[in-house]
Amino acid sequence: MIDENINKAKVLFAQGENELTRAKGFAGANDDGKARTSSRRAAGFFIEGLQLIERKAFYGKSFMSLLRALTVDAEVPDNVKISARILVEKPGDLTGKKAIEHAETIMDYCKNKFEQTGESD
Repeated sequence: MIDENINKAKVLFAQGENELTRAKGFAGANDDGKARTSSRRAAGFFIEGLQLIERKAFYGKSFMSLLRALTVDAEVPDNVKISARILVEKPGDLTGKKAIEHAETIMDYCKNKFEQTGESD
């Protein structure tokens, strides 16, 4: 069962990477709205993948609920919580480029936590 979850997590991470590539394309085309949306989706794929390994049932399934849950998880570092909070709150001055940076912070955290399981090979 855990091997199946590891494989599912890897697929979700790959989807997140694809979504981040889309976000960068939108940002390059000066479409901040779509870049923000894709950045949230990219982070959400990674959080969902990590959730399969950590089994935190309270996280939910939608990208926004996954981001919201990350903001209140006591085990998550403050910089990651801040990035999630910014993506959830959608401040008016949040550019596509900044949204991508916040998504990357979350994605890096998820990758590192996944690698700590010793099952990422």
